[in-house]
Amino acid sequence: MNPFNPPITARDFPEDFKHENGNYYCKCSYCLQEFRGHKRRVVCKQCTEFGKYLKELSENIVENPYPLSADKIWELL
Repeated sequence: MNPFNPPITARDFPEDFKHENGNYYCKCSYCLQEFRGHKRRVVCKQCTEFGKYLKELSENIVENPYPLSADKIWELL
């Protein structure tokens, strides 16, 4: 392993590496793991993607909290 070019992990933001401030070691405020990315990032890529998933899931629950009506449930029984 080259210390000047460590392997990219799932928590890193490789799209930030090409920018001037894009190859900093940061600490995720959720999982507390180290990742590489822009110096102003506070959440790693894995936690960011998981947060998007949770947001989408919660929006679906709010829009349709009861996907089956009472009549439909009786039909299934």
